[in-house]
Formats: sequence, structure tokens, C-alpha cells
Amino acid sequence: MLIINNFINGIWNVFEKLGTDYVGMCVSVLYVAVLVVSVLVLHFWCVPQLLSKMGKNSKRSYIPFLNAWEICKEFWGKGWYAILLFVPIVGFFFYAKTIYKIAYTFGKNSAFAFKCSILPAYYLTILVKKDEIEDAEAENIKKGYVAGGVVGIINVCCILCVVFGMIDINNKENGMEEYKLTDRQKAILTVEGLPTDIDKLSDGQISAISSIETMLEYLENKYGVGFVYVDYVSPLSGEEEELMAFRVDDPEKKVVSVTRKYEGDEIVYEDNAEIASKDVDECYRKMMDSYISKYFENGKYKFFYTLKDVDDNWTEKELISSVRSSNEVFIDVDSYPDFDTMKFMKEFGSWIEKQKPKHVIGVSIFFVKSDDLKTVNEQNYSDYIFDSVYKARHDFRVNNSEGLVIFE
Repeated sequence: MLIINNFINGIWNVFEKLGTDYVGMCVSVLYVAVLVVSVLVLHFWCVPQLLSKMGKNSKRSYIPFLNAWEICKEFWGKGWYAILLFVPIVGFFFYAKTIYKIAYTFGKNSAFAFKCSILPAYYLTILVKKDEIEDAEAENIKKGYVAGGVVGIINVCCILCVVFGMIDINNKENGMEEYKLTDRQKAILTVEGLPTDIDKLSDGQISAISSIETMLEYLENKYGVGFVYVDYVSPLSGEEEELMAFRVDDPEKKVVSVTRKYEGDEIVYEDNAEIASKDVDECYRKMMDSYISKYFENGKYKFFYTLKDVDDNWTEKELISSVRSSNEVFIDVDSYPDFDTMKFMKEFGSWIEKQKPKHVIGVSIFFVKSDDLKTVNEQNYSDYIFDSVYKARHDFRVNNSEGLVIFE
């Protein structure tokens, strides 16, 4: 049934490309109906009669594979050739040649043999009505091989319809139907150094750019204002799917984030766009930056962050305990070549831990060259978190349940 379904789908796809879906469906269903009827007629009428005329016990014709064994033994001289009928691709060619040998043995011409290959149930019925079996001429047998090859090719085309049907079904199940890129998506791909021709993108890249557009549309529909893409974290990386962007009407271009989760059949979005527009944003920056600045000179480091969640009842005094955030500190490696990073992480982490954070606060420290530190900013800092850019990286996180956790 799966093969029949895929065959229908394959033919339907061909006609769909021509804009004739209904015709494709009708042709597919008709073909399968004829195929089913043909198999029944072959099994319960033609094959028994054929074996009977060859002096064989007709009851064997009702036994799967044994009937094919007897036919191959009679027309090919070796019964085990029946195994070839079940070999992919080869089986179709072998079937066509066998039909031709049967037809020519009954003294039929090439035209009849060809029709017999296409509609075996009907034309074999005509053959079994003959009273005698006649040997065919060698010339006709050779023609049968050639014509059999032609029919084999036709049957291979049928296989391709099945294969294309399977591919199309798989693509639809994985949401990979034909997809057209928007101008915004092309612009994002250009910035990321990727081709804007969808045929040159991998399935993973298509999935990512599609998700980016969907999550941007979520923000825009919710807040009624445009958003500009900054960065995207794919769930395939093992992390939570997250999009970073900023409002087009925000002069400070504060980065906000939106996450997407699947809870059963429901898609759940969470964002901090409202949070980023409140005083909590600037309050958090001042608190964190005031501590970090104790260790580094002005202009020798840069601090960026993303507030992922903030409790509704937050206060300035208990702000650190009320937020879930990710923080990135970029340090001039040329100015601090021998900096004791482990001591800094323990002291910084202990300070955060004293605030009794109820949510996870993650901190990543990057040592970069002076020139890179000058160019990194709120919008592009995600481009500097790759090992090809930074000289060293250190990470830790703090929350109420685990305390301080430093990643070696």
C-alpha cells in the first residue's frame, strides 16, 4: 500500500507541476485500480490456465512464488530465475522479457507482446485460449529482448514516480516544501555571508532562516512595530531556540530576545521586548557595570547583556535576584595579558550569588585584540564569540539551586 500511495503521489506531482492536480489524481487512481484488477486476474485465471497448457499442475499457480518458479523453469530453463522478479529495477526488466518470451512462444508478434507487457491480465487471457504452444522463431525472440528492454524502461519510470512520491511526502512531513525567500531574509543571509539562492542553501540553513522570519513576525505582530535581526540560536545546537533583535524605533538599539518552545501541539513564544523598554534595563546595566569596572580601566573592556526574563515585582534593590540573563564581557587582551581570570570569576560569581538569584545568570568572558574591542558593539557582538576571533574564553553561571558553577 505504501508503494501504491507513493506511486499516486509521484504521478500527482508531475501533473501538479503542469497545473492539473485533478487530472493527476484521476490518472493515478485509475492506474492503481487497473493494476489491482490485473493482479487478481493474473493470479486466479491467467497463470493457472498457462501452467495447465504447459502440462503443469494448475493448483501450483495459486501458491505465491511457486507459480513464478514454474513459469521461469519452463521459459528460461531455470526456476530459480524467479528470484530476479523480486530484485529492484532488475525485476521490472526481467518481468518484461519473461512476458515477451511467453507471447512469442504462443506465436504472437512484437506489437501483441508489447501490449501484453502493459496489460498482461487482458492479453494473457487471449493467449491461454490457444490450443497449442508453438515454438517462436529465434529472430522474434531477439526482438522480444529489445522490446522487453523498452518496457523495462517504462517500468523504471514508474519506479521513479514512486521515488519522487516518497521524496515529496518526506519533504512535506518535514516542512521543506518549496520556499521563497523574502527581501529581509536575503538581506540577513547576505550579512551572514550565505548565498541568497535557496537552491544553494542546506536544509538546516533554510529551516533557520524560516524560523528567523517567523520569530521576527511574531514580535512585529505583537508590538505593531518593525524589528531588526541581530542573532539567532538554533535548537539544533542543543540550546534553547532564541532570536535577538531590536526595535526599528529604538534610538539606543537595545537588543531584545524571543524564545520559541513546543509544548505538545502548541507553540509557545516568550519575549522580553517590554522589559527592555522599562527602567529595569538601565538599572541592570548600571549595577553589573559598576562591579565589572572595578577590575578594568575604561575603554579596556565592553559589557553587553540580554535580559531574558524579569519578575513582575522586581525592585532596584533585589533586581539581580529577579532576572534571568546572559552577559558577555569583552576584555582587551593586550592590556591584560596576565589577568587572573579564575579569581575574577570567583569574586564576580560570589557577588552575584550574594544577591540570591532565583533564575540563571550566565556570564561569558572573551579576551580579544585591541582592534576587535574597538569595533565590537551592541549589534554585532555575537560575531565575536567564535574561537576564530577571541583569544580566550571563560564561562560561569549562578543560580539559587546550584550556586556558582565555573566551566573549565
